[in-house]
Amino acid sequence: MVAGKLDLQKRQHRERAQPLKRQRLGLLEKHADYVKRARDFHSKEDRIKKLREKAAGRNKDEFYFGMIKARTSKGVHMQSRGNEVLSNDLVKVLKTQDAGYIRTHKAIEQSRVDRLQQRINSLIETGVVPAAMDEDADEWDSFDAVPSTSATPPARQHILFCSNLDIVRSADPSTLLSKRPRTSVSSETASARRSRKGKAKADPVDPAIAAAEEASREAATA
Repeated sequence: MVAGKLDLQKRQHRERAQPLKRQRLGLLEKHADYVKRARDFHSKEDRIKKLREKAAGRNKDEFYFGMIKARTSKGVHMQSRGNEVLSNDLVKVLKTQDAGYIRTHKAIEQSRVDRLQQRINSLIETGVVPAAMDEDADEWDSFDAVPSTSATPPARQHILFCSNLDIVRSADPSTLLSKRPRTSVSSETASARRSRKGKAKADPVDPAIAAAEEASREAATA
């Protein structure tokens, strides 16, 4: 029974059109249209009422100096920021002054760069620019953090202290500036030390005997 009612074609909802005599008035207004129109009318009515209350309660003697320069444009209050319109000639003069200021500072910076470049070139030509210190160099070797750009490595400068000037003039620079030999510990000496440490941890030894053995070992190596 219910299924048969659902299968029946439902009645199509149709809205009443504007009568032929009133077609000149446009489309027939529905209830939803009336609600929107009524809400808009009442909102405008409330705003007008508030403005009338403000106008009725205002002070007629109230005055501000800003009222003199105040103006409105299409009902909107316009307030000036105090900016003055400059003439075209004055704008051109200001632009030329800005360009001259930039050129002056550019020339100052360029002269500073040129002086630094000349100083670096003079150091490179005289060979005073020291290279970085090698890994095998000693502490008394002079070095600098500025690397040399020349093809040949620059000569290192050393200060020698001597009581007699004739010895320094007659001496060979290669022998004076020879590097000090570095003492290296042999593998046998290191293994002997490790074995001694192991024995000392394992069995306690008399200190007098250990001292005698150490003295004899040093005499043998000497």
